Amino acid sequence: MAAKNWILSRVYAALESVFGTDPDSTGAAYKFLKVLPDSTWQPTMDVIPRPALINDMTRLPHVMGSKSGKLSLKVELKGSATAASNGVAAIAAEADGLLQAIMGTVVRGTGDLVQAGSTTTVINVVTGASFSKYMMVMIDCGATYGFVPRFITSISSNALTLDRALPATPGTGVAIHASSKYTRANTGHQSLAIAAYRDDILYTFLGCKVDSAKLSGISARGTAILDVQLSVTDWNTTAKGSIPSAVPSGITNAKAPVVKGSCFAIGGTEEYAHTLEFDFGTKFEFQDSTCGLGPAVPDSTNTGQQLTAAEPKGSVSPYYASSHLTDHIAATERSLMFATPGTGVAWGIYVPKAQWTGPEFEDHNGMVTEKMPFMVNDNGTDPEYALCVC
Repeated sequence: MAAKNWILSRVYAALESVFGTDPDSTGAAYKFLKVLPDSTWQPTMDVIPRPALINDMTRLPHVMGSKSGKLSLKVELKGSATAASNGVAAIAAEADGLLQAIMGTVVRGTGDLVQAGSTTTVINVVTGASFSKYMMVMIDCGATYGFVPRFITSISSNALTLDRALPATPGTGVAIHASSKYTRANTGHQSLAIAAYRDDILYTFLGCKVDSAKLSGISARGTAILDVQLSVTDWNTTAKGSIPSAVPSGITNAKAPVVKGSCFAIGGTEEYAHTLEFDFGTKFEFQDSTCGLGPAVPDSTNTGQQLTAAEPKGSVSPYYASSHLTDHIAATERSLMFATPGTGVAWGIYVPKAQWTGPEFEDHNGMVTEKMPFMVNDNGTDPEYALCVC
């Protein structure tokens, strides 16, 4: 028999409206994910041993328990390739389903135009309600600077206050692009269905919960990678006759922004940094039950999932500044901001209140930098951080 080809692999994802239930058995509602080659998946089933004393040194046959499995998916973090320009709502990007499963809440802004009276820190628009607090926006600052990313820290009617000053005052009538803003919910997260192929070998994984989610690869010459680890409730090998094409097009064909010209700011002041990592810190648990999903799904022991803890954190490596250790010793909370430039594919993250947990000197190409781990603190009724793509 002919061997199967490992490189002929592809992955699709869909959010489940009902836990553990295939959102579309035909596959038509699934979205193609252009995952990295080191993404992995494995269906498993519990092996229940049956030890006993039978006056012999031998093993009794085991019985099979519940289905399970593990997936490791890595995708580029990027926008949809379509800018949310004037009157255009932000379009869900390739990683949208994964980000919704991790975070739970998404708000899609609508692009607008800059109005008269704007400054480098306050932008007047036609409709302030098209945006939301902590949303990243891309503002046209002319031929010298192009579209510049900033985060909205407050909205008063149609006036948007930015996290720090723009390099130039935008002209009246120029574009301001909106983004999709993801923030963490306490409850109500949707589970995922993943259809994964190795050549023509298909496994559909259902009731998938996020075990961990991190952003990595953020360096001066890198691209950001969303690394998501998942656990599985149920799986099957039923064919999907209407699965979309795996040929990259539209959002999957968008090129992730290389992290160059990407500014980092501490407390509203830009600094140079050569590396950044972020851990979403969510902890989901399955709600297991003797009945599971009922007699129609006999090999499942999970009835749902629940977010049980959240401890977002990260690490950044800026060049040495005495203020870093001063802030650490004083337990000072600072805002952190990072964003890539460009239109249509940009992304950024904003943390209103972060605390350093212990700076360490680094030798970076013979220069003094500091590895600065940070924790993300409570921010009252506002989100403790926001991840945006636009």
